[in-house]
Parts: sequence; C-alpha cells; structure tokens
Amino acid sequence: MKKMVSNTKGSLAPKFSWKYENDEYLASSWKLFLKPRFLMPEWTIVLSQMKIDLLSHLRNFTIIFPLVVLLSLWIVVILSMVYIRRSLVPLAKLKEGTQRIAKSDFNSPVAITSGDEFEDLADSFNTMSGQLNRQFKALSTVAEIGNATTTILDISYLLNTEMNVIQKYLDFDRGMILLPQKEENCLYNAACYGYSDEHKEYLQQNKFYLTSVEQKEIFSLTFKGQKSFVVNDIAEIEKGVAKKSLEFMKEMNVHSFIYAPIVYEKKSLGVLTLENTIAKRILTQTDLDLIMGIASQTAVSIFNAMSFEKLQESEERFKKAFDSAASGVALIGIDGRFLEVNTQLCHMLGYTDEEILIKTLSDITHHDDQDIVVDSMKQMLDGAIPSTWYERRCLHKDGGVVWTFISSAILYDNAGHPLYFIYHIQDLTEKKKAEEEREKLEIQLRQSQKMESVGTLAGGIAHDFNNILSAIMGNAQLSQMDLSTDHPLQQRFEQIITAGNRATDLIKQILLFSRQSEQELRPIQIKPVVKEVLNLIRASLPASIEIRKEIFSNSTIVADPTQIHQIIMNFCTNAGHAMQEKGGILEVNLIDVELDSDFVSQHPDINPGPHVMLSVKDTGYGIPSHILNQIFDPFFTTKKKGDGTGMGLSVVHGIVKSHHGIITVDSTPGKGTTFTSYFPVVQTEIQSDNKTKKHLPTGSETILFIDDEPVLAEIGKNMLASLGYTVMAKNDSIEALEMVKAEPGRFHLIITDLTMPQMEGGELAENIWHIRSDIPIIICSGFNSKMTAGKLKEMGFKALIMKPISMEIMAQTVRRVLDEIAS
Repeated sequence: MKKMVSNTKGSLAPKFSWKYENDEYLASSWKLFLKPRFLMPEWTIVLSQMKIDLLSHLRNFTIIFPLVVLLSLWIVVILSMVYIRRSLVPLAKLKEGTQRIAKSDFNSPVAITSGDEFEDLADSFNTMSGQLNRQFKALSTVAEIGNATTTILDISYLLNTEMNVIQKYLDFDRGMILLPQKEENCLYNAACYGYSDEHKEYLQQNKFYLTSVEQKEIFSLTFKGQKSFVVNDIAEIEKGVAKKSLEFMKEMNVHSFIYAPIVYEKKSLGVLTLENTIAKRILTQTDLDLIMGIASQTAVSIFNAMSFEKLQESEERFKKAFDSAASGVALIGIDGRFLEVNTQLCHMLGYTDEEILIKTLSDITHHDDQDIVVDSMKQMLDGAIPSTWYERRCLHKDGGVVWTFISSAILYDNAGHPLYFIYHIQDLTEKKKAEEEREKLEIQLRQSQKMESVGTLAGGIAHDFNNILSAIMGNAQLSQMDLSTDHPLQQRFEQIITAGNRATDLIKQILLFSRQSEQELRPIQIKPVVKEVLNLIRASLPASIEIRKEIFSNSTIVADPTQIHQIIMNFCTNAGHAMQEKGGILEVNLIDVELDSDFVSQHPDINPGPHVMLSVKDTGYGIPSHILNQIFDPFFTTKKKGDGTGMGLSVVHGIVKSHHGIITVDSTPGKGTTFTSYFPVVQTEIQSDNKTKKHLPTGSETILFIDDEPVLAEIGKNMLASLGYTVMAKNDSIEALEMVKAEPGRFHLIITDLTMPQMEGGELAENIWHIRSDIPIIICSGFNSKMTAGKLKEMGFKALIMKPISMEIMAQTVRRVLDEIAS
C-alpha cells in the first residue's frame, strides 16, 4: 500500500490518497476529541473510497446538471409567460379605461375580477373615474351655464337652457327654478325638468307665498333667509321646516334634494331646486358647493337678462318716444352730420330717413341763421354752455322756409369726451303764421279802433265844418241874390260857393274813408275826376317827376266819384313815392277798351264788353316778383315805418271790386310799375252841370226854422224869406217847442237842426207831434251817423237837408214837402 498525502494547511479534515491492488483510493480523516474522563489516546476516523467510484458520480452529474438547468429555464420561461399574460390583461383594461376617460367617457368601469392586487387597482381606478366623472360634469355644467350667461339674454330661454344643462350633466331626477312674482308676493315655476305632467300641473296650481322666515316655509327660508339646504332624506328635516313644506315634498315624492338661493349682490332673485325621488349616492358638501356656484351663475345671468330686458324696454320706450315725439328729434355728430332722426323731423322737412342722414345741420339751415347754429355748437363743445335754446329757420326739401324752435344739448361718454348733440326741433311755422295773422288782426283792430276814433273825429269835424260851410256858402248865396247878375262880385261869390262845394266833397271823402257814410253810386264820367286829381297831385310832386297824360274816354260808369278820386290819388301817390329819389315820368291814361273772351278767361271777376281803362305808370324802382302777389293784402307795405300803413292798395282793391271792376299790375324791378283798372261802361247820359241861374220855387207859407247856431238860424231865415215864406227863426229847441205849444196851427212847416243842446231834433219833433201830429218836419244836419234816410222816414220826418245848405236844395225840398201835404 502506497500512501500519498495531499492536505491543505489549516484544514479540519486532512485529505489523502492511497493505492491498493492498483486501485487508487481517496480518503479524509478527522480526529476525535474525547473528554478527559475517557482515559485513552486520541482517536482518528478515516473515510475512504475508490477514486474511480467517486469520479463516476461526478461524470453522471456533469451530464444531468445541464439538462436540469435547461429544463428549469424552460419552466421559468413558461411560468413567466403565464404570469406576464395574467398581468398584461388587467393593464390593458386599465389602459382602455384611461383612454375612455381621455375621451370624456366616464360611464364604462374597468372590470377586473382577478382577486389580487389588479382587482384592487381596478376598484381604485373606477373610484377615481367616478370622481373625475362628477368633476367633469360639474365643470361642464359650470362652463355651459357660463356660456349661456354670456350669450342668452331672454330670461325664459336662459332658464330653460340652464335646466337642460343641469339635466344633461348632473345626477338629479328633476330640477326647477323659482322666480318671485312681486304683485302677489310669491314664487312661481319659471323653468323645470324631470317633472311629470301631473306634477307640473300641481306646480302651476300652487303658488309658493313668501311668508316670514319664522314660519319655516322651506322656500321662504331659501329665498328670504338666503339659506341653502342639502338633504339626503326628508326625514332629517321634519323638525326644521313647516309641516306644509313637508306635505308638499311628500306630495312631490321628494327623497333627497338641494335647495340653493339665487342671490345677486345680497338681493334674492329666485331659488334653484334639484331633487331625487329615489335613494342614490349621498349628497355632500361638494355637491352643495357646486349647486351654489351654479345658483351664483344663474343669479348673474338673471340679473344680466333682467338688465337687458329693462334696457330693451328703455330703448323701446326711447325709440317710441323718439319716433312718436310731437317735435322733431335728431342725434347729430360732432361734425354736424345727422346720425339719427325721427319721423316727425323727416315729415317736417320733407325728407326721407335716407335723404336726411347724408346731410349736415348746416344743409337744412337758412343761410341767414347759419351763424346762430355754428356759434351754439361751438359754445357747447367748448363747455361754455351746457345747452342752447333759440329760434331759427330751416329749409324744407321744396325750398320753403320752416320756422323752428330748437333746444339742443351735448352728450359725453364716461371719460368726458363729447359723443353727439341731441336736438329737439319744434315746428313753429303755423305758430308764426298765427302770430303774423294775430299781428295783422291786432294791427287791423288798432287800425279799426283808430278808424273808429277817426270816424268819431270825422263826424264831429264834419258836423262843425259843415256848419261853418253853411255860414260861408249861405251868406255867399244870399249875397248873390242881393246883387245883379252882371255885378263884378257875382264871380267871386261863385268861386266861394265852388270852393265850399269842394270842401263838402272833401268832408264826404273823410266820412267815406272812416266808414261814416255810404258810397253814393251814380253815373259819372271819370275824365273830370282824373283831371282834378292831376291838378291836385302836381303841387305835391317834385319837379324831377314829369306828368304825361292821355285822357280820351268820355264814357260813363256807375261809381262813387269820391272813391274814384281816392283810387286815382292812391295810384299817383304811390308812383310819386317810387320816383321821389331819382325822378322819372308819371304817365296817366284813360281810354275806352273792349274786353274779349280771351281777356275775361284770364280774369274771371269781370265780364266781356266795353270798359273804361285807367292806367297809371311810373319809371320807379319797381316791385320784386316774389311780393307782387302780396301788394293788395291788408297792411302789407315795403315802405319805412311812418311812410305808409299798407292799407292804401288794399282799400283801392276793395273799391274797384265794389264797382265791378278789376286791377292788374305789371312791374319790372328797376324799370317801373303800371297799375291798370277796368270799369264797365253804362249807356246812361249824364245831366250836365248847368251853371246858369235856375228859377227857384217860392211860397207864402209860414215856416219855423230852428238851429242852435244863431248864424245858421239867421241864414236859414233869410234864405226862406227871400223865397217869399214867412219865417220864424229860433236857436233854442225849448223856446221853439213853447212857441208851437202857444200857437199849434200857426206853422205850415218846421225845419230843425238834428244835433242841438238841451233837446235834439228827434226829441223835439216827437214833442211837436204830440201837440200837432200832422205838421211836416224837415231835418237839417251837418252829420249824424245814426240817422239814415230810411230811419228818418220811419220816424215821420218828411225830408233831410244836409249841410252846408244849398239855396237850390232848400227851395226845392221845402216846396216839394209843402206840395205833398197840400195834395
């Protein structure tokens, strides 16, 4: 046996090999430690095995171990694939869940029932998804309601839209918005969703009256007390609200609810109610916060809608007031252009809206009033005045003038910048016409009063003047009777009498002008009247005016000579006034003309046939065409104040018409004017004035002559005495009455003045007729407007002799009356 030792230092079991019969053995040895009680040497244990046998196990291991490792690897791979597969499916489901969430689909939960961590993860995921769903719906609700708030301004449509949004996103069975009805102090259902028709009818029939907060009506608490409620079961609040409210909620099948006040700036605008009829998830403070936020948005939207509604109503009222205003209203830009106008202004100026909106204020303003408009706008823009009031003339579309009264103001924005002017324009045209008419009437009234005064004065003058003329002309006539016909003084007395007659005609003109006498129409020739006027007018015209005349007509017309005199005098006076500065030619023509149908067709106020044409032409400054049709209007004049009243041509026009004639006028500014009048001719011969002495009728009767003027009484006595009558003259009416009483049958005729002191002629006559009713009485008067010929006849007077007394008229009248009585 051969021993080979191979050991490692420090090894607990020394190893060695040995051979036996060519077989090599491998061995290891261990020494045994024995306690001291074992009294023996140390023991060594040796383990040995043939080397070949030991290595055969190792060879088997090198073959089996890789196989085992490879198999293990396959098992590990298979197990890993199974595990991975089991892990990926839940993960895929979780991935799909996240993708659905990304697409806002929160209604499909992740279904994992693995019973491990993945199932727990899926449950957590689904819980998170539910929370996200609620938050998404809340945000969507808030966003859509916010959008509605900014875009919808109709309250009804707005509230119904909010209800639809809440129904779409929030998990409540039904909802309602209650608004106050101030007239009845209650709340009414303004919008709702989720209610059955039966419940809607119930809500419509029942009104939620706003009682005091102390009565604990739930809607009053919410609205008046601005208290919110979140209740998961109405049993929770049985002791906190009124019995009536509980009965209502039970009637409506309410299980859980949230009631929130709709409040804007501390003012309650309504109540938002959301309800569930069955048990659902627990309502939390988060839900209440969301609903309060929605209620707050609703409050803003209601306030905006109400404000817009009020604004619309205000604008509508403004528009109606703007368009329906009795006066014109306009908004005018700072540059003077029209921005907006109402119908009345368009009607006032004759424009359409489109036509006037392209114009400026200056375009419609009369050129003489432009400065007023410009200055007022400038002062307002400068801040000197806040507003203006003034009258100005506007221009109508047809070019006419529209008188207006304007009140204007300037409007500013919040920054103080001027925006535009607002103008109120009142049409004063009719008022101005009325004022002009009133002024004319006032002038006419003053003129009438003046004429009345003139008439009164003229009557007094006529009476006194005729008395004076009676004395002058009476004495002249008596003197002529005392002289021989060839006496040199006869001609002088005749001139006195002629002048007296002219003065008499002048008195008649004064009385006619003052309407104190009636016109005396009789057949006359115009020719001598024209000549007389030209003789009179020559002295009043300056030497620079030449008079040319062509007086050919000898035709007769029916006219009042005094009025014809007035016509010619007015024409000539106006012509002289038109030429007084530069001089010129005054041409007067009087000719016969035949008016044909063509002429008459243009002048319907006159008939065809023979007429006398009187024309007065001047070479003065002429009459402008735009006032030519006004010259015959009363009080119209172009003369300066004090130079004329505007009555002349108006009176002349009236006189010509009363004589069945017409007036035409032709004028060229700067060249002159021609007035032409036409009078119809009559085929009547005029008795020529015979200047030879006529035989005056005489008599021998006894006459009582009464006049308060001693001179006139004496003249009357002498005139009658010269005619052979026995005459008693008295200048006191009382003495005359006493004389008649003393000898009633003495007098055949009484002649008495009308106007006397103590007792007038009319009263005297009545007293005499009481004494003797058959005695004839003749009235002699200088003037009395009250005594007409008809009235005197009714009173019983036999005749009227006007002063100044003509010897011829006296003789003829006295003889005629006495002869009538005798017959």
